Parts: sequence; C-alpha cells; structure tokens
Amino acid sequence: MKRIVIIGESMLELSPASPELWQQSFAGDVHSLAVYLKRCAPEAIQVSFMSAVGVDTISAELISNLQQEDIDTSLIYKHPDKTLGLYVINNTPSGERSFQYWRNDSAAKHVMHLHHAQSSTAFPAPDQVFFSGISLAILDKNSRTLFWDFIHRLKQQGTQVIFDPNYRAKLWSSIEDCKEQYEFAFHASNLVLPSLEDFTNLYQLDSAIAVSQFLSAYDIDEIIIKDGPAPIIYQSGLEHLEIAIEPITQVIDTTAAGDSFNGSYLAARARGLNPENSIRFAAKISALVIQHKGAILNRDLFMRHLSKSAQ
Repeated sequence: MKRIVIIGESMLELSPASPELWQQSFAGDVHSLAVYLKRCAPEAIQVSFMSAVGVDTISAELISNLQQEDIDTSLIYKHPDKTLGLYVINNTPSGERSFQYWRNDSAAKHVMHLHHAQSSTAFPAPDQVFFSGISLAILDKNSRTLFWDFIHRLKQQGTQVIFDPNYRAKLWSSIEDCKEQYEFAFHASNLVLPSLEDFTNLYQLDSAIAVSQFLSAYDIDEIIIKDGPAPIIYQSGLEHLEIAIEPITQVIDTTAAGDSFNGSYLAARARGLNPENSIRFAAKISALVIQHKGAILNRDLFMRHLSKSAQ
C-alpha cells in the first residue's frame, strides 16, 4: 500500500442549507482532496493528513471526522492557544461560489514549527507528499524555511512531490512573494496539477498550451492542466494528451471541483490506472461533486455513485 502525506489546513465550513439554516462541516482544499483520495482508493493508499488544530471541541470533531474517513491523523499537531479557521460559502444560481474567511490566527499556520518540535528526526519518508498554493500561503517566512527543508529532505529520500498551485490572491502579501514560493514549488515538484485560472490570474497566461510551455522550463515529470469544461491537458516528457470531458448542464456548486479531481486522479493512479484513464475517472468524480452542494458529498451517496461508476 502506498502512503501519501497531505500538508495543509482543514477549516470549519458553514454553507446555507436553506434561507434560515446553516450547515456545518469540515473542508478546505487539501481536506477535500484527502477525503476523495481515500474514498476512491481505500485499499491502495494510506492517506496521512499533516496539519495543526486546537485543543477545543471543534478541533476534536475534525480529527474524528477524518478518522471516520479512514485518514491517518497522527501528523495533526495540537496547538495550546489556536484553533481552526472558519469560512462561509455563498453560491450564485450558476453554482459559482464566494467565500468569507476567518483564518488569520488558525493553528494550521504553525504546523511546521509544531512538527519540527515534536517529530522524530527519523521521520519515515512517504511515497508521495502533496501540498497546495494555499498550504504555502498560510505559512509565515520562518515556517516556509522549515517547510522547504522538510520537502527537500523527503525528495532526497525518493518521495514524489505533488503540487497544486491553487492561487488565492487574498492570502498572499504580494504577487512577488507568491511567485517566489511557486518558483520553489515548481523546481521541487514531480507532478503539478494547475488550473488555467491559476496561471491567468498570476502569470497572465491565457491558454493551457501557454501554461504547458511555461512549466516546461522546470524538471517536472507530469503536468495536468484543467480549464473548467475544456479538454484536460496531460504532459509528460514527449507524451501529450488532450482529453475531452463530458459537459455538465446543471452545476449546483463548484466548491472542491479541482480538489475532488486531484484526489480521485491520485487514487486512480494508486490503483494502477494509466494517466488517460485516471483523468477520465477523475473528471467523472469532479462532475458528480459539482452537482451537489458543499465540498464533501455525503459518504453513502458518494460511495453508491462510485460503485455504479465501477460497474
């Protein structure tokens, strides 16, 4: 069984269940990825979540929630004074979402310091490590030094490094700061999973081909570029694929569209599928997710759909 360590932040999510009622759950980009990854490949991969939480009831509920998904929580550290970040989702009739965040003092910002202080120097290298642009953005300068030391040490031991740029401008102090960190990430990564939107907003690139050309300057083994309903681009060495995906006529909520794609793609690869079939599988999972409210689908509902897609 493969092992992947996913680094980042889980947050308390509030989304409207009705005009008078708010629904509570846990989510965040890497949280959603971890859940869909484990659900789609329960026997093929051990998913370990690396983050920090508080010592309060909500933090305990988060850990329990991840454990119910069979996600390893041994790398979730407890901060004595901080707790989870919070965000609220609002959706337009077309399914697009807007967020309001309260995360400036979240425990997850301190994960690298807590890991450095509490972990053994003989930390076993996983097969894969995943992080996102959001994972980077929430870290302060000192934490980023610890983070990159950690990533480079794992890569030297043979760990595959996976990066989703997932650019969120409001989380960065400046575009220059973000680009500097992404430069480190591109140099370190074996697999990069960007959306065109990330590169349009950050680098003013207007096509998936332009993104592919931009990333070809780095020694990245595999690149998968998503662009909403447009064909997905896969690039690995001389292999280039453009994979059309089935359009969705009724989009309810695009929250976790990319995260569910990334998680289910990695799950399919862990199960032995080739890149093209893994992308087709991931596109179906992402399509399912955006036809329901919230980042994380009800587990029973999701597993029924997953069982049908396997038939």
